[in-house]
Amino acid sequence: MKKVLLFLAAAAMIFAGCKSKEEVTSATETEFTVSLQPNKVAKAPAADDSKYVDEVVLIVWDYAENKEYTRITNTGNDLKLEADGTITTTFKLALKLGGYYEYLFWADNAGYYDLTRADSIVAVESMAKANDIKRDAFCTMWKDESKYTTPIVKSFTLTRPFAQLNLVATDITRAIREAQFPKDNLKFAIEYEGYQGGIDLTKSTDLLSDDKITIKDTVTAFYDTLNNQAVVIMDYLWMPIADDKELFDISFASILPTEFDRDFTSVPFQRNYKTNLIGELFFKSSEFTVTVDPMWLGSDTIPYTIPEE
Repeated sequence: MKKVLLFLAAAAMIFAGCKSKEEVTSATETEFTVSLQPNKVAKAPAADDSKYVDEVVLIVWDYAENKEYTRITNTGNDLKLEADGTITTTFKLALKLGGYYEYLFWADNAGYYDLTRADSIVAVESMAKANDIKRDAFCTMWKDESKYTTPIVKSFTLTRPFAQLNLVATDITRAIREAQFPKDNLKFAIEYEGYQGGIDLTKSTDLLSDDKITIKDTVTAFYDTLNNQAVVIMDYLWMPIADDKELFDISFASILPTEFDRDFTSVPFQRNYKTNLIGELFFKSSEFTVTVDPMWLGSDTIPYTIPEE
């Protein structure tokens, strides 16, 4: 009799454990569909960049327990290229009922960003160079303030977490002819204001810090023979989510072949916008113009003349 009771008690415990397990996760999967348009970008200095987005990552953060819950990486055939250039992909996952979750969707060229830590998603230092369009990336974060009780079906559009800076010199042909500038190995030292780039999913922030820092780099200009101009710099500046532009100062100094410098003040930048600085750089023309292209689509540009010191 005692053995029978023990057997029944053990069976009841196993049954209860199975029932508890069944209640842990949702019966059907939560489904997220994300899309992005990487080919909607200026063709400088590289051509079509749609091929450079080769992974879309979903990181799920359990903010009640303060730990990463899971992550999924979609690559290859999981990424669908639409006729208009849009890339779409779908994530399906089972989540623990009663949990509180925040989600980061991130798309990039694999290897350019360090995604190992949810509290510090940053560019790989050796890859964080200017004039490399492969640094393009797209993301969005979504925090579900409600307790997870039923599967979710939701769609997101990913956008760039930074602005793109393009400095284009229209007088490169004259500089080559009159000042013996080379077509190759035209180097510049640059310095400008910006933010410490990165995402901290654990704090629901798209910038590691709100403090502005000074960014310094050395770049080699890209000679655009088709348009007879030099793309001196194409760089990405991390920006906060905001409806308004922010004004930064930029300084350039040549390293080769001759010494000269240019300072620009109050240059407008905005997240997911492309800022073009176009004019005669090498001969210090005062005719310099800035256009700010919304979402890098190249339409509805806002004219802006750079005030120089």
